[in-house]
Amino acid sequence: MEESKNWKNLGGGLRVYLPSKAIYAVKAFRYLKIPNLHHCYGPISEREARRLLPSTIEQWKEMNLNKNINAEKTVSEVIPLFLKYETPRNRRERTIENHHQNFAEIDQFFGDLKMSELTEETYFDRLEGVIKPEKARQAEQRKKERKGGVPRKTFDYLAVKINQLHRYAYNKKFTTHLLKIRLTEGNTPGGRAIDHATAKKLFSHMSEEAKDLYALAYGACMRKDEGLLLTWERFDLVTGLVTLRPEDVKTGSRTKKGRKFYVNEWIRLRLVARFARQAHLNSPWVFPSPLNPLKPQRSIKTAWLGAKRRAGITGKLRWHDLKHSGIDYLLNIVGLDVRKVSEFVGTSVRTLQRVYNHTQPEHTREVGQAIRFD
Repeated sequence: MEESKNWKNLGGGLRVYLPSKAIYAVKAFRYLKIPNLHHCYGPISEREARRLLPSTIEQWKEMNLNKNINAEKTVSEVIPLFLKYETPRNRRERTIENHHQNFAEIDQFFGDLKMSELTEETYFDRLEGVIKPEKARQAEQRKKERKGGVPRKTFDYLAVKINQLHRYAYNKKFTTHLLKIRLTEGNTPGGRAIDHATAKKLFSHMSEEAKDLYALAYGACMRKDEGLLLTWERFDLVTGLVTLRPEDVKTGSRTKKGRKFYVNEWIRLRLVARFARQAHLNSPWVFPSPLNPLKPQRSIKTAWLGAKRRAGITGKLRWHDLKHSGIDYLLNIVGLDVRKVSEFVGTSVRTLQRVYNHTQPEHTREVGQAIRFD
């Protein structure tokens, strides 16, 4: 059993090579955490399953690890196969675009390596020696061109994608070992919620073109991409009804649900005026690109950083925090019913209660006064 413990993550393909009796050893395989086997049920005892397991593992090693290993493929050769067969389905266009862009960077910086030569040590060597200097140079160049260049602080996104690529290569026998690069940042710290007065002050310092997007983020609790990729056909100018499809919502690929809600009259009138100003562009986008009206605007970074500077706001404050601030205002200041807010923002009641209901200590006053001895 000591040897079998070292092979507890053998993968679902092991089931193909198991003796028919061992397939039904539910207790033994549940203990060893071998995937795709722990849910099977059968008549043999755990004791007999443990007796069969060593020979089963030897058979697996002989048939899968010692034969048919094609370790000559490079990272550049494996990436097209991975993107063809493993690209996420039913995801937003922007998500797929970022997915391909990340693997283009991996191809650029690691493409010459064989999959078997790609280790954690080589990853960090190139990260420090090549990737970080190149990204800093690109950020400086964008800054000179006034495109909002900001040096990247974390590169864990590359580690995550390389781990995915290496697992695919391991399953396809392009390498003999399974790589898992450690993440350097861990859990990224969350943002913060600002009060209503600060939100109004920040709004007053936004550029005129960015105020409409700001109003959707704070007043309609929309994510940045939900606003930037909004089209006129999904916004009713008369009633103010916004209809987002599942592919327009970040969680839509998982929940298969979109989002439908009415914006307030103040936001509706702003967007009606915007539609009139942009009529000559014939653009389907509410926020078209300044360079090409047939494409959506992709970034709000320059306007956001400038507004924060003019408003005197220091510390970390993300654009996404406007959504959190709007929800916090609706729940804790206005005091709306959590179920109605849940339908409006497209977030479950449980999540709203867990994330937002503890932000105001006043909610604990009644509970704290309940137990007394006088």
